[in-house]
Amino acid sequence: MPTTPAPAAPPRSYTCPKPDCGWTGDFDAAFVAWCRSCGHGADPSPADADAELSDRARDRLAREAQANSARALALFEELKAGADPRPHARTRRAVAVFSVAVHIPFVLMVAGVVTWVATTPGNPVAWFLGALGLVIAMVVRPRVGRAPRGRGWLRRAQLPALFGVLDKVADAVGAQAPDAVAFNARVNASTARSGLRQRQVMILGVPLWTVLSGDQRVALLGRELAHQVNGDSTNTVLAASAQSSLDEWAVLLNPRGWRGTGGGGGDEVGFVMQVAAFLVPVMLLPFYLTFLGLRRLHERVWFATKPRAEYLADRLAAKAAGTDATARLTDTLVLVGVVDNFVSRQAARRGKVDLWDELRAYADAVPDHERERLRLLDERSGASVDSSHPPTYLRRRLLLETPAEPGSLRISDAEWAAVDAELAPLLKAMERDLLLG
Repeated sequence: MPTTPAPAAPPRSYTCPKPDCGWTGDFDAAFVAWCRSCGHGADPSPADADAELSDRARDRLAREAQANSARALALFEELKAGADPRPHARTRRAVAVFSVAVHIPFVLMVAGVVTWVATTPGNPVAWFLGALGLVIAMVVRPRVGRAPRGRGWLRRAQLPALFGVLDKVADAVGAQAPDAVAFNARVNASTARSGLRQRQVMILGVPLWTVLSGDQRVALLGRELAHQVNGDSTNTVLAASAQSSLDEWAVLLNPRGWRGTGGGGGDEVGFVMQVAAFLVPVMLLPFYLTFLGLRRLHERVWFATKPRAEYLADRLAAKAAGTDATARLTDTLVLVGVVDNFVSRQAARRGKVDLWDELRAYADAVPDHERERLRLLDERSGASVDSSHPPTYLRRRLLLETPAEPGSLRISDAEWAAVDAELAPLLKAMERDLLLG
């Protein structure tokens, strides 16, 4: 039998200390008490959390937050007015062209090594430098991702009920059902294409999956599959490969990695090594700065399509699951920290508990005032989130302030029961790993 959370503590009364407010209300003693009228006390973190930052750093962060907020609100107003959320074609082309250009050094390096070795046969120096060049080329090579294989990836024959639901959701959003599904312990979900054959894979976080209702799960699956059809350039293997290659170049050319490599002693070899340890970082610095700048520029171009793609994914999910279910999904997303903390606490106990049942009961018992507080904090922090993602509160507002979608797909209770039954052994094994590992 699943265990239930401990009985809630008696509610406590709270009065806003601000003289111009004075709001009073009752709160569950297990959660933060705050003023639901003016928002005072909603964020219990220290006000001077950034006290160690310099004035210049604080000003820079404030300017970045203001710029991100302005861009996010401008896009929200544009889409609310009826603009097409599909990412602009010129931006998608820019991502593709930039991503191809990133791999030109790899092509030139391989071609140069092959040409040099072929034109200087028998030269040991050429062979040594050629081998070194090929090693570097392998580090920065284009990558297509790992193909789904092994025990972690589950296919249609292993999860027929889940793939039956995925087929229906994919059809509702105009996408292709994934070739494989994996589960992990993160409060998240994602899809990608991987391997030479570019198979589509989906990763579902069990904690998030556990706390969602059936229609919210449809919304989750729908918005993840929608990323495959909404023009999101960040999901292309070319863009991901280019970003990975730039990351490797930045690590390879980082002058800090060459510090302290000089030899000891006073002999000639030691002296040469010390000189090399000084000169190599100096020579690498301009190349390092160049690739570091390219990486940051690529990130800006790469993520330029992301906010629109996220909004469009929400819209496609709403067409499948309905606006109400998709909006409630965004409400649940503000509980990510709460869910993650609960799983971490239970795992630290190393005891015998029905983790997923307790998690579901705990999430259902989170009071409205706590959900409201988390939504408020999400809105307050929305100005400083990464500009690659729109703030969650704006995603929710856009869903609720545009014409509602009734949803075209309904999954029956019997279908969800079949999905839960076939996932039960996998979830039990993951629970055992978390609690005993």
